[in-house]
Amino acid sequence: MDVPISDFIKIRRNCNNEDVGLQLKKAVANLVNFAHEMGNIGKLEKQNQPLDIIYQDPYGSKIGIAVVMNQNHSKNFEEISNVSKSSALVDKLVILTNTNLPSSNSATIVNIDKSKMIDLIYFDSKYTSHKIKTSDNEKAQMLAKTVSII
Repeated sequence: MDVPISDFIKIRRNCNNEDVGLQLKKAVANLVNFAHEMGNIGKLEKQNQPLDIIYQDPYGSKIGIAVVMNQNHSKNFEEISNVSKSSALVDKLVILTNTNLPSSNSATIVNIDKSKMIDLIYFDSKYTSHKIKTSDNEKAQMLAKTVSII
């Protein structure tokens, strides 16, 4: 996304806060809602505790997303292990994390670096303030593809 410099700097400063995981969970949920509104994914389902979002792709498969973001990477390993055990609930599990891990058989692991964090948080601010323009639709879809939502 084309993030203005002032917003980029402000978001970048806040990316080191402890609550960035909560911000990203909210941002990913809003990105999934936007993809649903655009017709790229099927209906959203009630969330199960270990997974943040569950939805159906256009082919009817259940996709589960879990955001695991902590400053302590060893805590991430433990949480990812716990979330991976819930992969039986869905056909495909996507784990978004700031820890470098290879993808496993039970989950697709997407590394969320600072630039993706900034894009997600910036999109979230535009989405919640209802300032998404038609030109932003394609950028949001690319962001959703980048983090394996669609």
